[in-house]
Amino acid sequence: MLKELAQLVDVDYFEDDRGALIVSTNGHILVSGAKSHDLLMRRTDVMEQDGYQYSKVEVSFALTGSEFKPKHGELRALMDIRDIDVPKYEEYINSVAQSLITEVNKVHQNGYSLSGLTFIEFFDSDPSKFSAAGIQLSAAVKKDINNIAAGVGGKVTPSNNLFDIPQLTPDPPGNVQVLDLTTIDEHYRYIHKNSLVIKDIDGNLLQEGKDYDINYFTAQITFKYSATNAFGEASNQISVSFDYSQTGYGGPGDGDNALAISQLRDKALMQSDVFGNSTQTINQFYSGMLGRLGVERNEAEAGLDTRTFALQQLLEQQQQIMGVNIDEEMANMIRYEHTYVASARYLSTINSMLDTLLNM
Repeated sequence: MLKELAQLVDVDYFEDDRGALIVSTNGHILVSGAKSHDLLMRRTDVMEQDGYQYSKVEVSFALTGSEFKPKHGELRALMDIRDIDVPKYEEYINSVAQSLITEVNKVHQNGYSLSGLTFIEFFDSDPSKFSAAGIQLSAAVKKDINNIAAGVGGKVTPSNNLFDIPQLTPDPPGNVQVLDLTTIDEHYRYIHKNSLVIKDIDGNLLQEGKDYDINYFTAQITFKYSATNAFGEASNQISVSFDYSQTGYGGPGDGDNALAISQLRDKALMQSDVFGNSTQTINQFYSGMLGRLGVERNEAEAGLDTRTFALQQLLEQQQQIMGVNIDEEMANMIRYEHTYVASARYLSTINSMLDTLLNM
């Protein structure tokens, strides 16, 4: 039983004066005399950052309630697989899913659907869906496959303009100014989302969501800041630059954006270097992950063979001390038998001599 327990967890033991075993692990007594101290299994609900929920099993000491963390044994191996190995490769796979979602959406949003709409996401960009387990198509694509933006629209043209907007004051709340770009050029409604840059008169970059909001479908910009120049004087000029498709949607048969999405497989999107530049394609990163898994598997197998051989040697040494040598025991039995026979003959001779002496 002690050998079986030692295979599961690391144990220390010694015999007391009466020959009873005292067994402990991690400084906690498991068996002492006629008493035993239980280990309890409990489940804890865990939620990952991506929203994935599962039940985690933990082992604790019944007497103190503290968590049991074995240093060796099968139980430690299972815990390492659960807490280290599996999460590590989940992270690898999740990074592939996150890169795929981000890059495909980036290209897809600049394309046009059959109905001429743009800025449609292909994958759901909700943070809870940014994982291999949670990746999903966007609601628009689920609703209607005609919302897949396969076309790239017309010629991509840069725009850089200065616009006059009335001076804004923080009071009263909601005192904002809306700039409708379509009143300047109807094609400005085809802005490429990731190209929009807005600066004030001093060249300070305005932040979307903080200084302004934009509706890409209507090409309307709502400003929320009080514009002043470097001297604190009121300023009503801003610069707005962006790329836009000059002719909008190219019509049925335009599949250039779908082609651009397919070309992402040959683009370096993973494994950034010290300068922040991606160095691997998704396929290269995934192949590297599988190769890393194979190397770790081979290392584990080689380590197991080495430890199995060492264990076998220790078991043989143990058997030499604890086991019974049949040949040696048979030789002892023959020796003891001959000793018994010799002693019997000696006593028989003595008895015969006494009888002779008494009869004289």
